[in-house]
Amino acid sequence: MIKRDARRCSAAVVAGALTVATAVATARQSPLTEPRGDVFVIGTMHAPVGLLLDSSYSAAHLRATLDRFGPDAIGVETPPLWNAWGVSLDATWEIEHVVVPWAAARDVGVYGVAWVDVEDLASRARRRLASSVQTLEREPRTLAERRARAVNLAAGLTSGRFDDFADPDRAHAHEWFWWINSGARSDAPALREWWESAGSNDPAGAEMGARVVPMVRAQDDRIVEQVLTLLRRHPDGRVAVLFGYSHKYDLDRKLARHPGVRVLQLGDVALSRADIANAWRPEDALATLHAALDGEAYSFNPGAVDQGLVARALEMLRGRGAGSAALRYYEGRLLAVQGRTRDAMGLLRSVLESSESTGVSRPPVSRGELTLRQRARVELGKLLDLLGDRPAALEQYRQVFQELERARPTVPSNDAFPTASDWATAGFRVAQQFQEYAAAHELLRMFLREPWVDPAQPESGRDSRLEGAVR
Repeated sequence: MIKRDARRCSAAVVAGALTVATAVATARQSPLTEPRGDVFVIGTMHAPVGLLLDSSYSAAHLRATLDRFGPDAIGVETPPLWNAWGVSLDATWEIEHVVVPWAAARDVGVYGVAWVDVEDLASRARRRLASSVQTLEREPRTLAERRARAVNLAAGLTSGRFDDFADPDRAHAHEWFWWINSGARSDAPALREWWESAGSNDPAGAEMGARVVPMVRAQDDRIVEQVLTLLRRHPDGRVAVLFGYSHKYDLDRKLARHPGVRVLQLGDVALSRADIANAWRPEDALATLHAALDGEAYSFNPGAVDQGLVARALEMLRGRGAGSAALRYYEGRLLAVQGRTRDAMGLLRSVLESSESTGVSRPPVSRGELTLRQRARVELGKLLDLLGDRPAALEQYRQVFQELERARPTVPSNDAFPTASDWATAGFRVAQQFQEYAAAHELLRMFLREPWVDPAQPESGRDSRLEGAVR
């Protein structure tokens, strides 16, 4: 089935992926195709740090900016092949959940303008699939190991919100989106020095710059070619380019070298705070709640949860009357973090007893294999563990585990993806699905091996890894 589907889609994929590249080659041959129009490079922060965990740079900021700028075409940070196949990554959450819906509602084209070698994409898919198969075969990580990783991830996410060498004093941490996209960040001496000479007062930073800057410059050259082609397709039109904010300075200056191209900044689109408030959507809050409570950095590390952020997102949902089952689930998760165990259990049980359709929808972030109802059952099991009712907890875990076992995917045969392009597209999607399934499967095997305990409880003297082994 996988092989047949890949063949059926191949012609459309190749056409969609090569259109921009072919136009670049054609444009080079003609002196009459000088690009003209406006370009706004919107520097993004990748999820979950940006868009989900920091209100100074949210999905609403991006949505409102697109509304104000009104592009005729949008270039995004994904390879053309992936864009044609709809392959997306959690880090570039904004493409799937903000840009594509916005553009579809207005009949605006979205183009992948990042350039990654097809062989590299195929290699990533093979490695991801092999790693996922190994995850299914090996012993699950212990609760202690997961907690240690979660603590490190949470620390990295916290520093990642503000760790910008162009703003060492964190003076602009409260206005990230405005500072990045006003062009003011590009005037920071540290940033200009890094791009121009890869220099730095820090020897380690200088060494990294000397290695990374030439590579990123070469990538940006290819991106600029793609953007100019979009301008040729839309003469005197407007093109928005959404890329990681580290690229913005280099892309801005390279695009500005073309006489017919006007590079715009945030001040040119008259964005207001009211525009951002009006651009908020309930799905933004759901994505924030998932990242802030069920993300890998916080699910095993509840003490690091930003309860204020969670409370604000819940209040937004209540105000819009959105997603009652999901709302009850996340309200229960917050109560659990606050130590209100029995109150949390009541809300989680209401999700399990609800007739509302919760079984097939995927989480808005990190497309895990667990449905909302399955996640509620796992969280209920954790709370039963806290109360010392291990048999009842095991009952919850086993039910979800059995459901996963019935849905266990088949490892594709060696000839399922004959070419690098097949691996880079259909193969990558299969590898993603395997990774998601393997992660959920490992999680349930861990809970069947050992109970959830309060992270504040000392680990010494407790040996329950074999308790409730998988049957």
